[in-house]
Amino acid sequence: MPNFYTKKKVVPMLCLAAVVIILILDYSHYFKPYNLSPQESLPGYQAHGISMANFVTLWPNPFIAKNIEVGSGSISLYHHWPNGVFLLSSLFIKIFGNSYLVGRSISIALFILGTFILISALARKNQISSLYLVFPLIFLSAIGKDSIPFFFADAALNFFIGLMLYLAMRRHDYPSGNKVFWALIFVAPFFNQLIIPFVFGYAAVSFLYHKKWRVFFADAAVILLSSVIIIFALAWDGHGFVSGLKDLSRIL
Repeated sequence: MPNFYTKKKVVPMLCLAAVVIILILDYSHYFKPYNLSPQESLPGYQAHGISMANFVTLWPNPFIAKNIEVGSGSISLYHHWPNGVFLLSSLFIKIFGNSYLVGRSISIALFILGTFILISALARKNQISSLYLVFPLIFLSAIGKDSIPFFFADAALNFFIGLMLYLAMRRHDYPSGNKVFWALIFVAPFFNQLIIPFVFGYAAVSFLYHKKWRVFFADAAVILLSSVIIIFALAWDGHGFVSGLKDLSRIL
């Protein structure tokens, strides 16, 4: 226990500094253009196009991603994904310019934040500061080099996986911890709806740590309500829900 507390600030900062050094030394790989391979590049191009579509219109539903048809230039609702990441990307394109570096930077930044928070949750709960060493090792691994700069809604999933696990484990340490956790259950799916199964798991983890049945049932109710809201938000096309629900049913 004393060993952890003497290292609780030094080890995380050294590992974070190591990540920055790795990014600088391997800049050409992490900040590469969208031309590595079709499997990796096409989603990046599409995400960039969806981001640009937000400059044209946010309607009839600002919560849904918009797809641009390259041939005709027409914009259509893309019911598969919510618009959170792409709105964020649009904002950064507006500030920093229209470049693939924006997408890469968003993905890397969200991965760093989410992973650092996740490791912090596990390290503090188990008092094992050496867990932070995993952080730079991920960036040195082959799978890390290929997946960390991948630009799509996955970037937000990485971030919320870490943030919501941290809150699930520490929520009872703060007076408003439950309210913050529940608020994020509504916010996170608008960046990536695939966070919902993880949140169910986090509610179970929180229950195992704290043994509070009332909070667990409240978690389940909030998660179910959030799931219904995101489904109908993705389905709305300005005229009704029927066509959008049919489109969603084809990808579920």
